[in-house]
Amino acid sequence: ELDDTAGVIARRVARQDMVVCAAPSYLEIHGEPRRIEDLAGHQAIVYRRLGMIAQPWLFPREGQAALELMPNGRLRLDDLDAIADAAVGGMGLAWLPHWLVRERIQAGALVALLPDQPRYPY
Repeated sequence: ELDDTAGVIARRVARQDMVVCAAPSYLEIHGEPRRIEDLAGHQAIVYRRLGMIAQPWLFPREGQAALELMPNGRLRLDDLDAIADAAVGGMGLAWLPHWLVRERIQAGALVALLPDQPRYPY
């Protein structure tokens, strides 16, 4: 029975929607990206584990494979909380699970970007 519970939890966490976000301070200086194409002109905070290549940001498209975007990122971190903190600090855009940044967004420390874009269920 424990295994069933663990499996349900694992699946639920694995299907969290991803959101691109940034601090108001970053957006004041660099402007707010309105479309996926605009992301290429921004600094990103990229998730990368040691020895791995950075993961692309994924955006769902109707009836097609997800659009993959390799963000421009000088700052590469292997901890999602650290990425969220760096984003709050104005270091760039971040692509993070919504559950992780929901409170920061509600508090105004981060802004969820591309509101018309469906979120990738990662």
